[in-house]
Amino acid sequence: MESRIRRIFLIYVLLALMLFPGMAAAQTDDEDSLIEPEVERTEFVDAAIGSHDLIVSAYVGSMLVEDFDANTSSGFELAFQVTERFFVQYLAGSSSVGETSFEVLSANPILSGSERDVEYYLINGGFNVLPGESFVTSGTTLNTVFYVTAGVGSTTFGGDDRATQAIAFGNRIKFNDWLGMSVELRQLQLETDLFGEVKTSTNMEVAVAFSMFF
Repeated sequence: MESRIRRIFLIYVLLALMLFPGMAAAQTDDEDSLIEPEVERTEFVDAAIGSHDLIVSAYVGSMLVEDFDANTSSGFELAFQVTERFFVQYLAGSSSVGETSFEVLSANPILSGSERDVEYYLINGGFNVLPGESFVTSGTTLNTVFYVTAGVGSTTFGGDDRATQAIAFGNRIKFNDWLGMSVELRQLQLETDLFGEVKTSTNMEVAVAFSMFF
């Protein structure tokens, strides 16, 4: 009886020794037959932002002066990048106004020709709020940034110089290390007394600027 059990046990051992090496070999063959995926990495070429501290811009847009119509505006900006986020800006611009509906109906002009010119000068502080990237093609990206500015200055309008407060929102995109473009919405507030009483005039301007980085 004991010899029979030993024979059966030896048979099982031999079968196990024959079976497991075969399974290991099969597993090795399966691993060798696996296809390793080849992942091709896409290298992006973006418009690099260098350590530029000076930005010179020229812009053209449209200004809507309260109680008057909208007219073309233009000007230039000079900005100094103090840190990666914060910058200071000097801005000078000009526009003009036409006749109000009151002037047209009454045939009584409120302003003379030169008094219809609008010239403004601002000193602003700015902050880059949301820097990001725009994917132009599969291999090219352009750096963008959403920014805000606020400041004070002076506006010459109606024959007088008037203290001005300004706030603006804009989005700038860089094409390369030295050229960029921005779109900006600006609000200028000043006090006027053109109609006999002092009031706060809120004037809006939208402008497109092309910039050079130095």
